[in-house]
Amino acid sequence: MKGLYENGEPKDVLDGNGSSDSTLKMYVQVPVTIKNLKITGGSGRPNSTNTRGGGIYIDGGKTLSLGDGALVTGNTAAEGGGIYNAGYLYLYGSSWYIPTVAELCMLYRAVKVESSLINAALEALDGSRFNTATYFSSSQGDSVTYWRVKFDGYLGTLFRDADASVCAVRAF
Repeated sequence: MKGLYENGEPKDVLDGNGSSDSTLKMYVQVPVTIKNLKITGGSGRPNSTNTRGGGIYIDGGKTLSLGDGALVTGNTAAEGGGIYNAGYLYLYGSSWYIPTVAELCMLYRAVKVESSLINAALEALDGSRFNTATYFSSSQGDSVTYWRVKFDGYLGTLFRDADASVCAVRAF
């Protein structure tokens, strides 16, 4: 590994080069940790109706940890442009986190009012546009559910093993 440039961007790059699949697919039973790596250029793993996980696709029951210097950018997919997680995803050693249900509701209201402005800013930064996807929050509903916000206005709980996107944020 080469480490990081002065601006914090990783020197090592895993590039899908616009292939019609995820740049990185997690199918192994052994937990994996990624540090100091840029994951880019993926367009999602095709399924029967759309594409999932442009940068990273995490299969059910698999575990991925993203640590210091991990950067997922410049990927596209219908669901989870950066990361599609059907397993377990841990973020550590950085300022990124999964927002609470209250923070997701605030984000939904902002996107609803200023969607064109926010989506244009996200695209300019190689991010994924917000759509009507369901986003998991970090707020637990009970022992088997988490609170979710669907960006069409729906708020409720969802079983932990259900398919949904996450929206990692740096600050509110």
